[in-house]
Amino acid sequence: MESMFPPIAGVMVVMVLLAPVAASAQRAPAAIEAIAEEADQAFEEKRFGDALEAFTKAVNLAPEDASLWFGKGLSAFMLGQNDVAEAALTRALKLKPRMVQAAILLGELQYQAGRVADAVATYESIVPYAANDRRLIARLEQWRKDS
Repeated sequence: MESMFPPIAGVMVVMVLLAPVAASAQRAPAAIEAIAEEADQAFEEKRFGDALEAFTKAVNLAPEDASLWFGKGLSAFMLGQNDVAEAALTRALKLKPRMVQAAILLGELQYQAGRVADAVATYESIVPYAANDRRLIARLEQWRKDS
């Protein structure tokens, strides 16, 4: 099962994936903003354990912020804590169903766990918001063949 992400820790991938977190932190109260900035910094420095801890604090303070849940899920993913990652990404998508980055990562986790039907359903849920993403569409078509 080939991952959609090359070694996911690439700087450009990280910057693109964390963009929603940074944007959300700019709108948050000062305490949450400070924690989100700490989490972003830790993630950028590849201190994923520290990032996960900070994002966990942030979601406890702002449980309705989908981008913080996404940051928690991405950090957990980087640590190989796939159950934590999946739970956080699922929560992010419940709060913001159009969060394409969260759905892509959740679908990857589901596919890698052998849950191809779940991965297909996750990707299908975001196609309306990413219809021009040829890689996503190609990946979805391949997964449909695998299921």
